[in-house]
Amino acid sequence: MNTLREVLQAPPPTSVDEQLQILDDIVRCQKFHQVMRDGEGTTKLFQAAYGTKWNGATSDWSLLQDTVDWVNGGVEQKLHSQFRKIRGRFKGKSETISERTGEIRNLLAELPRQVKKIIDRLKLQVKRQFGVGDVGDLPLSQLQEWIDTAREKTEISLGLVHSAYSWLQ
Repeated sequence: MNTLREVLQAPPPTSVDEQLQILDDIVRCQKFHQVMRDGEGTTKLFQAAYGTKWNGATSDWSLLQDTVDWVNGGVEQKLHSQFRKIRGRFKGKSETISERTGEIRNLLAELPRQVKKIIDRLKLQVKRQFGVGDVGDLPLSQLQEWIDTAREKTEISLGLVHSAYSWLQ
């Protein structure tokens, strides 16, 4: 077991307040370590946030921080919420370009099926509304434009309904 002098990176402080602060920090770290090791709620919370990357106190903290930075960047750029699921599919920084390319290839292969689901759910007629015979030929920018226009119309309609309802109150 190390002594406090061996652990400190600088000479020990001489004032009692500074010495107590070091002891307080040690106790706080011990409590944190116990929660990380034994806290069932904490484990569930972090597993939900980080998935398989979460390994308690032995987690790769730089990988977890990388994930947090990536998610925060996506939020700042107002990316769709699905971007978090995509991040969850990647194992970590140690992957090779070939492994990442394979994952992206799989995601792209799924794209036409997902677009087809959207079109079916919205009951769109691809030929009539977009001038193409197959989902694979559909310009995504056109689909995005159509969805944005529909969303704006829906928001305007909901706004009018809300205003009318408020006026009736």
